[in-house]
Amino acid sequence: MARGVVEIEVVPQSLHDLIHKIRHEINTTLHKCCDDHPFFGRIKRPDKVAFKVEFGLQTSINHSLFATNGTVQITLDARHLSVCDPGPCGRPRLDKVIYHELGHFIDARIDSAFAYDDAIRPTAHPDELRAMYVMWDSFIDGRLGLKAPYSLQERQKPAKTAALRKLACLAWNGGLKTFPDIVAAAKCATVGTGT
Repeated sequence: MARGVVEIEVVPQSLHDLIHKIRHEINTTLHKCCDDHPFFGRIKRPDKVAFKVEFGLQTSINHSLFATNGTVQITLDARHLSVCDPGPCGRPRLDKVIYHELGHFIDARIDSAFAYDDAIRPTAHPDELRAMYVMWDSFIDGRLGLKAPYSLQERQKPAKTAALRKLACLAWNGGLKTFPDIVAAAKCATVGTGT
């Protein structure tokens, strides 16, 4: 071996162990978050949910198949997660991100009072869709309290207008309690912004 060159041998068993450890950490965290999610204090938890966890370029949750086959897909952006609090470079902890993503699932598929409706999602209007998520994310994190991955100020950062920042604050404090309220507020917040 030449001086200054470090040889690294990748041992398949070690890589397998690392992948197993990561899967175990995610599985343990997911079950913990489901078992003690604060939103289940006021509504009945489902009898069975099958979670599929993937890694991608953005953290998100797809709950659209839950009604047909009981499956919820969570995509995690591992670049933005940490297992310690606070994480390196301001990354949120894995459990806090999972609490938040489960909040979307619970609101949309379990809590009928939230009145989620795929038909009114503003998918044809990107600014309205972004505004909707700023408010919905704020509404979830406001209810999560210390289990939230982000503060109100962090949730307000993507807001392009002062009106949307105020609506995010309103949602955080429980002033927008249903999906139709959030969608209507998103339409109002983006009037005159080009959508």
